[in-house]
Amino acid sequence: MPYEDWDSGFQDVFENTPGTQALEDWEIGHVEALYETGFTYDAIELEAMGYSEDDVAAIREEFFDYLGIDEADFDWEGWREAMGYE
Repeated sequence: MPYEDWDSGFQDVFENTPGTQALEDWEIGHVEALYETGFTYDAIELEAMGYSEDDVAAIREEFFDYLGIDEADFDWEGWREAMGYE
């Protein structure tokens, strides 16, 4: 799903993640795909798409590594809110 179709909460979390503003045009699609898969679907949706918990953990790790940030630098509170958990 294109960035423009993401819920505004997911867009805000992505835009405020350190390193996303510095991405080159040729990198943005890859990083958006990692974020979308790793952070915009719940466990039931991911399982239906064939992703295991280990798969999702690896995708998230690649996202953090690509941006050169630690998992602790991610806005988990904003993400939980975007997911509707809070």
